[in-house]
This record gives sequence, C-alpha cells and structure tokens, in this order.
Amino acid sequence: MYKELEVRRGIMLLDEKKPDWRDSFDPGSLDMEDIDHCVLTQVFGGYIVGLSALGIDGSEYTHGFELLSTESSRLDEWNETWKQLVGQSKASPVY
Repeated sequence: MYKELEVRRGIMLLDEKKPDWRDSFDPGSLDMEDIDHCVLTQVFGGYIVGLSALGIDGSEYTHGFELLSTESSRLDEWNETWKQLVGQSKASPVY
C-alpha cells in the first residue's frame, strides 16, 4: 500500500488523541487532496485545526496527512491506503 507506514502513524496518533475519531470518518467522501474532505476535516472540522489538535503542525507528511507535490500522481493510491487501514480494527504498531 502506498504510504502505509505514514498512514499507520497517522491512525495511531488519531487513536491516541481522539479515540472516537472513526465515528466522524466517512470513507465514501474521503479525498485527501481536498481540504474539505480530508480525514482531518472530517474528524476535527478543519485541516489546520486537526494538525493543531494532534500537535503535529510541520510533520503532517510523516503521519500520512499530506503528500509532497512530486507525489500527486499517487493520490488515488494514498486515498485507498487510508480507506483500507481505517477499515481494519486498529492499525498495527509502528516503531
């Protein structure tokens, strides 16, 4: 899966900081490129609000919440990684 490690980190952080976050997550409307439909907006009501709530402003790439502009051709794969991993009961630990 594309960006699996990063997405797992993001899921683990969400699980830690906001354990009920999956209740707000709608995989059908997920579009990580669209600030109005990304996981942080779905869970926290805004991308920047989510970064702040998670305490990761500046490390969103390592937590799977952002792609580099050079990776934009992989957007569909990235969205699928989020959908598949969130569909699992809990993300596997990342060390």
